[in-house]
Amino acid sequence: MDESMNTNITEPGFRNGSSSCEEDDEERKDLIPSSLSPPKDKYNMIYIIMFILSLGVLFPYQSYVAGLDYFTYLYPSYKPELALPLSNIIAALLSITVSIGIINYLSISFRLNIGYVFFIICLSTVLLLDIGINNCTISTETGFALTLLSALFSGFGGGIQQSTLYGLSGMLPERFTQCLMFGEAAAGSIVAINRIITKASSGSERTGTLIFFSISLFFIIACVGLQFVLRKSPFVKYYFAQNTSKENKRFELNCRSIKNCQCLKRRDSVDTIQLTQIGEKQEEEEEDTTSKYEFKNQFKNHLIDGLVFRYRILKKIWQPFISVFLIFFVTLLVFPSITSDVQYCKIGDWPIVIHTSLFNFADTIARALCLLPYR
Repeated sequence: MDESMNTNITEPGFRNGSSSCEEDDEERKDLIPSSLSPPKDKYNMIYIIMFILSLGVLFPYQSYVAGLDYFTYLYPSYKPELALPLSNIIAALLSITVSIGIINYLSISFRLNIGYVFFIICLSTVLLLDIGINNCTISTETGFALTLLSALFSGFGGGIQQSTLYGLSGMLPERFTQCLMFGEAAAGSIVAINRIITKASSGSERTGTLIFFSISLFFIIACVGLQFVLRKSPFVKYYFAQNTSKENKRFELNCRSIKNCQCLKRRDSVDTIQLTQIGEKQEEEEEDTTSKYEFKNQFKNHLIDGLVFRYRILKKIWQPFISVFLIFFVTLLVFPSITSDVQYCKIGDWPIVIHTSLFNFADTIARALCLLPYR
């Protein structure tokens, strides 16, 4: 979440000196804006794409929550209403923490795509497990363990993707960050509507669940194509290049090319990091040793810089930080597990669906009100 802060706050990182890394040079040339004036978002297409991508961030998680009625029916002895949300949230927290150290080593496209890979595999796993359990080829214990792992990896991918999208929106005008916030709330409502329709219209519980998760899977696949369109648009390229210029043309090191582009870090009087390319050729064994040593030092120092940078931000925003933490802790973890225990004999397993849907609808309305202009 901290990456969505004002872009005037610049994260410490590596700054561009002289470099012969061809991949980095080509990426930089591709980011140079074609004109001095910012391009317009024609027909609000970029805004719409960002909104759809923000839906995709929480679509898998909301699918697990909205499908708790079926998971409870399938695994009645394992408390999936508590285990699935908890594993998802813990994995998301770990992935965001890990991303502090690797953010400058992995490109935006890689971070987005790895999230979609996790989403597609996890949602596909749920569908395959349903088929396997009903055909008695997979035991209930194995099925629940794999379902728990799928929720965990889904949270890991979601954490990386969410932090990446907020970082990207922080480079764009302010309304795009607001768009992400609203999209994440709308994801819950859309998934809830999908669950209600598929559950009510299908003849059997199993058929409705298969259709429900299939729709979620196809939506994620559509998001994969849209994120390519977003990154290639002149609008996003312009603001990305502007942000690069403001940060003194900070670039991301390519770990695969570190042997061909060895860099020594040197701090100057203003505590900036300059990169100097080593021109002399070394023996292969010495080169490998130096590469590993430099990589470890670069990773360690950048991880420390990232933690210090976020700690400074946390000191300024600790009050809203605690507020947001408590809100999401209650709504994403405590609320689903408590409401799933509420039973009404006359309507069967519908209470779980109804409770989560009402919450998501109210959440969407509240965030939509934040889109209104204020004085």
